[in-house]
Amino acid sequence: MILSIIALLLGIINVYLLYKLNKLYNSLLSRTNKLNQSMNNTTDWIDYYKRDIEKKINYLVKVLNKKFNKNV
Repeated sequence: MILSIIALLLGIINVYLLYKLNKLYNSLLSRTNKLNQSMNNTTDWIDYYKRDIEKKINYLVKVLNKKFNKNV
């Protein structure tokens, strides 16, 4: 009788701990997904500004080449 009560209590504790562990796992997974999404957005913005700067530099080089060629 006492052993069955102890086994029942251990089973309840086991279910509770599994619930808490699953809750923690889902929380960490959610945070990881949000972090990955944030990093993807950051990478997209970096790529956008990189392309924008490359276009401006190419335009500047083109203009300077034209001015230099006219002066020579």
